[in-house]
Amino acid sequence: MASIETIGKRLVELNIVNDDEFSQAVEQAKATRSSIFSAIVDGGFAAEDSIYKFLEEFYRLPFLSLEHMEIDKDSLVFIPEDIALQYMIIPLYDLGDELAIAASTPLDVYTKDYIQGLTRRKVVNFLATKKDIFNAVKRLYITVDSGDSNVQSMLEGETEEKESYLRDLIKEAEKAPVVKLVNFILTQAIEHKSSDIHIEPYEDRVHLRYRIDGALYDYPAPPLPMHRALVSRIKIISALDIAERRLPQSGRAEIKVKDRTVDLRVSIIPTIHGENVVIRILDKTSVRLDLETLGFDAGFLEKLKEVIIKPHGIFLVTGPTGSGKTSTLYSCLQNLHDPKKKIITIEDPIEFNFMGISQIPVREDIGLTFAASLRSVLRHDPDIIMVGEMRDLESAEIGIRCALTGHMVLSTLHTNDAPSAATRLVDMGVAPFLISSTLIASMAQRLMRRLCPYCKESYTPSREILEEIGVQHNKARDYTFYVGRGCAKCSQTGYSGRTATGEMFVLNEHIRGMINEGASSTSLKQVAARFGMETMRQNAFRKFREGLTSWEEVLRITTADEH
Repeated sequence: MASIETIGKRLVELNIVNDDEFSQAVEQAKATRSSIFSAIVDGGFAAEDSIYKFLEEFYRLPFLSLEHMEIDKDSLVFIPEDIALQYMIIPLYDLGDELAIAASTPLDVYTKDYIQGLTRRKVVNFLATKKDIFNAVKRLYITVDSGDSNVQSMLEGETEEKESYLRDLIKEAEKAPVVKLVNFILTQAIEHKSSDIHIEPYEDRVHLRYRIDGALYDYPAPPLPMHRALVSRIKIISALDIAERRLPQSGRAEIKVKDRTVDLRVSIIPTIHGENVVIRILDKTSVRLDLETLGFDAGFLEKLKEVIIKPHGIFLVTGPTGSGKTSTLYSCLQNLHDPKKKIITIEDPIEFNFMGISQIPVREDIGLTFAASLRSVLRHDPDIIMVGEMRDLESAEIGIRCALTGHMVLSTLHTNDAPSAATRLVDMGVAPFLISSTLIASMAQRLMRRLCPYCKESYTPSREILEEIGVQHNKARDYTFYVGRGCAKCSQTGYSGRTATGEMFVLNEHIRGMINEGASSTSLKQVAARFGMETMRQNAFRKFREGLTSWEEVLRITTADEH
C-alpha cells in the first residue's frame, strides 16, 4: 500500500483536499484508529464520491454497487459478522484458493494478512461504499444472540445453570471462526518474530499488540463481542479454568508451527472491561546459545569470559524483564559446558533443555522453591550452579553459602545497573562482608533495536537533538547519524533485530572495602568508572557511533551517567 505521504501528495495535486485538510485528516485517523480515507470523508474535507473515484484510479481497484448485486451466501462463513462490520468488508464469492471481498477502503498489509490468515484464502479486493457494505451485512448475515445478557443471571443461578453456562463457553470457544482466529493470532505473532502477544479489552474495542524487538506494535484486533470466546479458547489450550473470570491465572501450552515446536506461557488477569491476556512466546528453534551472537563487543566479551571461568564465587546478571538475562546465562553455561564439570540449574521456568546439564524446575505449589532446591543441590557435588533468580534473602544466603564452599554460582537480579547488585543484596538483608567476599562481578544489560540495513540512511539532526544526546553542534561533523526510514523488510518500523549493550562491574579490593563500609550504588559506580568500567550509556553510544542503532534507542534504554 502506498505511503501516507504519497497519498497526500496525489490528493493535493488533484485538488481533492489541501495540505492543511490532509494534515487534519491524518491526525483524526490516528486518534480514531481509522483509515485516512474515512477520516477525510468523516471530517467533511471531501465528498465520498470523489474519494471512491480517487481510490478506483489510484489503486486500480474495481468499484462495485452492492445494492442489486447477487452475493454468494456460502462465502459468508469465512468472515464472521462482527469482523465484517469492524473492518467494513463483506465476502462476495469463494474461488477455491481465493476469496473475493468488497471493502470500503483498500486493505493495508496487516488487515490483509489478518483476513487471509482467518479465511485461509488469498484475498481479492474490490471497492464498495460503507453504506452498501453495512446494508449487505445486515441483509445477508443471520444474527445470533450470544446470550450475553443472560450471563450474570446464569452465574448467580443454581448449579445446573452454571454447568449450562460452562458448556456454552466451551461450545463458543470451539466454534470454527474462534479456533481459526486464535490459530491465526499465534501463527502471525510467531512469523513476525514476536516475543509476547497482548490482548487487552477496553470499553468499546479490543487492543491486540505484538512485542517485536522489545517494542509493542498494534495489529488488527478481533471485535469486542468475540473477546470472551477468544479468551476461553486460549484457556482451553493452556489447561486453565475456563469458568474462572475473577482471579488471575497462569498456564502454558505447546504448539507446532511449520514443523517447529513453540512453548507458550499464558498469563490472564481480570480488568474492569474483561480479562487481559499476555502470551510469552518461547521459540526454542530460534535460540542460539553462543556468547558471540549476543551482540556484545569483543572487549566486553573478553571481560565476561574472564569472570565466568573463575573456580568459585558469585556472578550476577541484572536488568529488567525482557533484557536478555536468561539468554546470557544460557550462553555462559554453553561456554562452560565440560564433561569434567557437573553443572546444575534451578529455573522457573526451564526455557531450554541442555544435554549433559541437570536442570531442576521450580514448583512453588509443592514447596520446591529456589531455596529448597539450592539446599538439595549442594549434596549432589556440583561445580557450577545456575539459579534463575535470587528472589529473597533465603535464596541469596544459600547461594552465598554455595560460593563460600567452593562453587561457582550464576544468577540474576532485577536492578537498573551493575553496581546496584551489591546494594540490592544488602537491601535484601545479606551482610555486606558476605557480599564482598563472594561477589566476583555483576553485569547489567539491555537489548537495543538494530537499524534495518535495507532502509538505514544518514541524516543531519537538529541542534535540539544534538543537545539532548550531549554532542556539541560544532562537533556534529565527527559523527554519522542514521535513521531507519521503514520498508517492507522491517514492516515499516525502521528496525530489524536486536543487539545487546551492557556494563561490567568487576570487584577489586578497593570496591570490596567500600561495600563493607555500606557505600551507595552511585559511589560504587563512580569509583568503578575511575578503575576503567565502561558504563552502559557509553557502551550504547559507541554502538550508535558505529551506525548499529539510533540515538532514540540509546536514550530509550539507558540513563545519563552521574558524575
